[in-house]
Amino acid sequence: MTDMAVKLVPGGHPYHALAEAAANAARDGKIDAAEVDSIIVSRPGMTALTGPLHPTDLIDMAHSPAYFLAAGVADRDFSWVHASPAKIADKIIHGLIDRVRVGPPPEADVARYRQGASVTIGTRDGRSFTSTVYAPKGAGMLGIAWADIDAKYRTLVPLAGLAERQIEASLGTIHEIRDLAGVSALTDQLRVG
Repeated sequence: MTDMAVKLVPGGHPYHALAEAAANAARDGKIDAAEVDSIIVSRPGMTALTGPLHPTDLIDMAHSPAYFLAAGVADRDFSWVHASPAKIADKIIHGLIDRVRVGPPPEADVARYRQGASVTIGTRDGRSFTSTVYAPKGAGMLGIAWADIDAKYRTLVPLAGLAERQIEASLGTIHEIRDLAGVSALTDQLRVG
C-alpha cells in the first residue's frame, strides 16, 4: 500500500497525525487546557516547528503544525470546524501553541511512522500522557471507513448550496459508484438550483 489517503480533516496532511495524537492524549488523560504545561511532539525527521506559529487565516492554519497540536489538545478532537475563523482565532488554542515543543525523534519503530507522530502532554501537576499515531485516519494502509467519508461529505457538500435531499441521494450514489455504468447519475444529482 502506498501513502495514499483520504483527507478527513482540514489542513496539510502531514500534520493530521499530530492533531490526532494530541487529541488522543488529551482525551485519554482527561486533560483540560488550563492543566497543560507542555505539548511535546516527536516524529522522524522533525527537529523544529515549521510554518506560522500563530495562524491568523486558513492558509496559515493549514501549514501550522503547532496549531494542529494545540487544537487537538484544546478540543480533544480535530475536525473541519478547526478551519473556521472562530477556531483559528481561539485564545485557548493560541495559549497552548506557546507550550508546543519538538522533542527528540523516536528511536523505536521508526519505519512504522507513515506521516505519524508521538505526542506527550505534560500537566502542571507533573502527570504526562502520550499517544502515538503511526498513520493518520484516512490513510489507505489503515483502511477507510464509509462513516468517515459520509461525515466529511455531509460537512462540506452543504457549503456548495445543495439541498439535503440532493446530498443524501448523491451520497447513496457514491456508495454504489462501482455498479454505475457512468458518472452522469452522480453529476446530475450535484447540480445546484
